[in-house]
Amino acid sequence: MKQPINPGDGLIRRLNILGPATSEQGWSTVEGITLGAQPLAIKGSLGVELTVTNKGDTPVRIDSSQIGFALLSSRIEDAQTPSDGPSTAVITRANVALANGSWQIGAGGKIHSYSYLIVDHAGFPQTFELAPNESRKIQIVFELPAGHYQFFAGYGGGVLEYKSIISNPVSLDLAKDQAFAETE
Repeated sequence: MKQPINPGDGLIRRLNILGPATSEQGWSTVEGITLGAQPLAIKGSLGVELTVTNKGDTPVRIDSSQIGFALLSSRIEDAQTPSDGPSTAVITRANVALANGSWQIGAGGKIHSYSYLIVDHAGFPQTFELAPNESRKIQIVFELPAGHYQFFAGYGGGVLEYKSIISNPVSLDLAKDQAFAETE
């Protein structure tokens, strides 16, 4: 692994699969839990509605800090990031327990700003229980420069040592006249 920016995300250059992750996580489990994501427009802003569902036969307790998400963009030319591929992580290490967050990437004399807001975060608990076949929705609104983005979320995993699940990806496209927060 190489970490071109410190602090920053590492660039994984080689991966060895050692075997399946354990599903034991203390008080929580990912068994029977699903994450579904859909694009969302709220008052002129673009976002995602994330749905956490218990498809199991027993109640489960969900920890909001274990519902993480990321937003990727097309590669930003001249930006110093760990990416060596066609995309760049512009929002990372975010979770729904945090009401909002913002990131900036400098490139070519411009500062590109990326932020999110959890809608109705005050009504969203740190932990909650889902009965069998029960769901809870989380709305995440973004302020982004024009471009193409890919959103996905995950649940579980701890510090990558336990089993986790991932949502379906959601593509978000912002035309130049819809863009937010790009400054010279």
